[in-house]
Amino acid sequence: MIPVKNKSLQDTHQDLEVCFEDPWFLVVAKPSGMATHPGRGVVGESLLELLERQYKTKLFPLHRLDAGTSGVLAFGRSREAAQVGAALFRTSDALNQTRRFPPDEGQPDPVAKTCLKKSYWALVRGHMTGDGSILAPVGTPPKEATTHWKGIRAFEVPWEVRPYMTARYGLVRLEPVTGRTHQLRQHLHHVYHPLIGDTRYGDGVHNRMFRSKMRSHRLMLHCGEIKGNHPFTNDAFCWAAPFPENFKSVINELAKIDLAANTLKN
Repeated sequence: MIPVKNKSLQDTHQDLEVCFEDPWFLVVAKPSGMATHPGRGVVGESLLELLERQYKTKLFPLHRLDAGTSGVLAFGRSREAAQVGAALFRTSDALNQTRRFPPDEGQPDPVAKTCLKKSYWALVRGHMTGDGSILAPVGTPPKEATTHWKGIRAFEVPWEVRPYMTARYGLVRLEPVTGRTHQLRQHLHHVYHPLIGDTRYGDGVHNRMFRSKMRSHRLMLHCGEIKGNHPFTNDAFCWAAPFPENFKSVINELAKIDLAANTLKN
């Protein structure tokens, strides 16, 4: 296992946590509300611009996270490293589409070692108990997409949402098998459990309640970890980003007003 380095990257605007770095890759914990790279509609400095300014070198994103999503984001430290690393993400998505889920009992899963495993945490409207999979096409034109999910914690809080006297929310762990744009957000909308804070696919009534009652203006989606094998050393790795305070505090506040209070530990 490659050791993970955790340190803070100090900047006048952002304190970024470096999750891992080696001669090939730099992995940081992206904050919510910050674009991955510059582009049309991006206000302020992007994460890529900030890192290039701090490291005084050219960096290349291996993948992307929506501006509202926080968590693990990896960059190549050279064009060659970026090409190999980005190919790992693309190949992993392609291979995952050919896998059988779950694998046949007692049978090896030869593709597993060559695939990345990405884990996200999400706060959704309603209770998602147990576990399951969402198989629904996303995008235009539609492309097949699969997401595995597991319910972690259910909350019922005394907020009136007509015609109900209480509101229900759920903390869910998500594992996207494919890597489509907005896949997790669209899949949660598809099963009627939209993400809290999602102004495009979510529920405006509940989003407004979180803004007013929790002072939460962020998309409640966090990429917690990415696991796989290093393409240059073949060592197993786990790139992990802790819950940011503006995510953890919302969960803890919900737990305080829920009947079975239990703070989220990380």
